[in-house]
Amino acid sequence: MSVSVQNLVRQDKGVQKARAGRRAHSLSIEGYTVTPALVERVRQGGWDPEHDPGDRRNRDALAARGYWQAFQLVKKGVEKVIAGENAPALARTVHNDWYRELFQPCVTAGLMEAGVLAGYRNIPVYLRGSRYIPPRWEAVRDAMPAF
Repeated sequence: MSVSVQNLVRQDKGVQKARAGRRAHSLSIEGYTVTPALVERVRQGGWDPEHDPGDRRNRDALAARGYWQAFQLVKKGVEKVIAGENAPALARTVHNDWYRELFQPCVTAGLMEAGVLAGYRNIPVYLRGSRYIPPRWEAVRDAMPAF
């Protein structure tokens, strides 16, 4: 393992300790009530919508789980880029996978239809405490080819 990869592995351990608070903050700006404790429970696999009715109904747990699943795929992508893979090509290839993982828990819990995983959000999204108004969902779909 090269020195730069060893440094990244060492830094990753420190980053993981700080991630729980940032995950909770990232989810809370969209209106979810997510605590670092909930993020940790989800991260450790303590979320089980098939057997726990509370998890099945708890949209905050669903959001935390989806965020965690998507983050794992993004992290694997970063590792591939560090290993030399082309970043833009990789992002084009796996972008839909990131989106699917983000919302899969809601599909699993029966709160969303599986077909929504084939596209983008079709509900308004607001960021709490922000003056920024995201484009309507119809405009996002039309804008994606430009990105």
